[in-house]
Amino acid sequence: MDQVFLVGPHLLEIDRGWENSSGPQVRVALAEDPNQLLNRVGLTNLPFLGAALRDGHLYVAQGKSAEIIWQWSETEGSKPISTNAGVFSLSILDLAQLPALTLAGRTEVSTDEYLWGNWEALWPKRELLVWKPAVSGANYYGMPFPGGIVRPWLVDVTAPLPVVGVGYGFWGSPMPVWFWSNNSGRLVAFDVGDAAAPKFVSDLNLSRTENWNEFSRGFDAEGLVYLSHREYESKTTGTNYYVVTNAVVDTVTNIVTLTNVSQVPHVVTVTNYGTLTNSLTIAILNRLGEAPSPGPSPRAGVLAAGGHHELVLDAE
Repeated sequence: MDQVFLVGPHLLEIDRGWENSSGPQVRVALAEDPNQLLNRVGLTNLPFLGAALRDGHLYVAQGKSAEIIWQWSETEGSKPISTNAGVFSLSILDLAQLPALTLAGRTEVSTDEYLWGNWEALWPKRELLVWKPAVSGANYYGMPFPGGIVRPWLVDVTAPLPVVGVGYGFWGSPMPVWFWSNNSGRLVAFDVGDAAAPKFVSDLNLSRTENWNEFSRGFDAEGLVYLSHREYESKTTGTNYYVVTNAVVDTVTNIVTLTNVSQVPHVVTVTNYGTLTNSLTIAILNRLGEAPSPGPSPRAGVLAAGGHHELVLDAE
């Protein structure tokens, strides 16, 4: 048994239904002989969250988280195609005729929040019931854990491709898979003034308020619910600057094409050679029997002359 209440000579035993698919059950047994089962009533097929006893009624909270339906294809991979909303349920059992159990009233509300763990009942007012997660914790697939088990994936075998509804675990996983969460700041309120027609009042999640987390167990007093939480605060007190020098060696090849045209002054020595030929009649040789040749021409400045030449020292 997961939770037990003593009501006069009777014991109310709550079985979460981990080992069967019919859901949680409430059993009635004698306090003096707990092995003697007097009655048994099955609840809705939803995970058990918590129970409370007050004014001759047993209040039972149940619920499941929202599920996302994914579809996988070879071209697009996996993508969400639809979402099944979660549900939070409250059942009220009348204990006036024990060991007989009568369902006095029941209500449920859809939710997009995660539901897990043990939930405690708080009574800020006589007719106002507030449910709150007792402590922070974790859920995992396939094995019992306070507050219910993680629902496995659902496979639609009629679809051309597998269509999978994701709970918290991995479908077919042989080992527990842990999923940590923290919604212990969640408060779900119901008006139970009329046990035959309970009414949903509000659903408040303080975990979404700024940086609030790790809430304590709550208690009620004078129409209010009290609980504590941890809050992280950060403040910038200064800025540190760091100078870092990185030495980087790069190998660079530069190809430069340069043409320089320079005019260099130069001196050229030129030697001119000329040939001068002077023909003069210097001497006349007369031979016997020949006509006489003219005599030599007079030359000024002739120093000496012969039969065949003359030397001129000054042509002027």
